[in-house]
Amino acid sequence: MHETSTLSNQLLIAMPGLRDPNFARGVALVCQHGEDGAMGIMINRLSDYRLGDVLAQMNLRSDLPDVIDSPVLVGGPVQPERGFVLHTPHGGWDSSFRISDLISVTTSRDILAAIA
Repeated sequence: MHETSTLSNQLLIAMPGLRDPNFARGVALVCQHGEDGAMGIMINRLSDYRLGDVLAQMNLRSDLPDVIDSPVLVGGPVQPERGFVLHTPHGGWDSSFRISDLISVTTSRDILAAIA
């Protein structure tokens, strides 16, 4: 019998000696891990952007200061132009992937429109 182990829904914390600037001192949430590969999101790197900047790039508007000023994190070195939103698994957003009973991730515009 073959036992499958997965790192999905786990945090990977960089070892202190890791020198790769993309991952040094990094914490990543593993969203998906299996025979075909893995995908994770860095969750402890602030970008130079605020959510208001992202919304404006997508032609979405918010007048809520808490939304406009919310920090945006750098998700990692792969596809840095692509945005991911971590959220609870409620709402039925387009393109959502359920990581666990408590966490989902989506790349869809509809969740940003709802936040705005």
